[in-house]
Amino acid sequence: MNKKYQSDHLLNLTPMKANIVIFQKIEKNKVFEALENNVSSLSELTRSIPSFTTVKEINSRVEKNRKSIIREHSTIALVLPEHGFSIIRIAPHGKDGIEITRIVVHESYQGKCIGNFLMNTLFLFLIETLGYIPPIFLECTGYINFGNQIIGNPIQKQTKFFKKFGFRVTESKYYPDYVRMDYFQDKSLLDNELNEPIGFAA
Repeated sequence: MNKKYQSDHLLNLTPMKANIVIFQKIEKNKVFEALENNVSSLSELTRSIPSFTTVKEINSRVEKNRKSIIREHSTIALVLPEHGFSIIRIAPHGKDGIEITRIVVHESYQGKCIGNFLMNTLFLFLIETLGYIPPIFLECTGYINFGNQIIGNPIQKQTKFFKKFGFRVTESKYYPDYVRMDYFQDKSLLDNELNEPIGFAA
């Protein structure tokens, strides 16, 4: 990593708690490539609601244990322009999985099932393209980046939302500042809550 790259990106960071900045380059995997090749079908799944998709490489950031982790990765996003540009975005993760790097519903449309619509559309897209749901993980930090704003959103509220879709907390060491959630397709696992405080609080 050259110094110019580091300085260019550090200038764009919003000051938070982090003392250390870590850069990661995330490569595409076969699952993400298959989704990328079929991205045209994603908008077709939202015919009842106007939408568009984007496929581009970006830098995303998450705070964990006083470290700011900046990941450079390819992404696929579904955007709803008539609903305040509400968005869901995914990126490759590991050898065969994906990460939900962002899901934001504009405040004017919160409480109107737009978040559910975005999540359900993502699952339909995965099943239609792959024939199954791959490993999915996400990170909750108590805030969401939306444009140039940082929006506070308590972790308990975030985890409660994702639990509806089969996600469970798998790392809570740094709660209440950070938790990791993974998708469990095996419904029997959903009845066996992990022995973590956040598992019962959310």
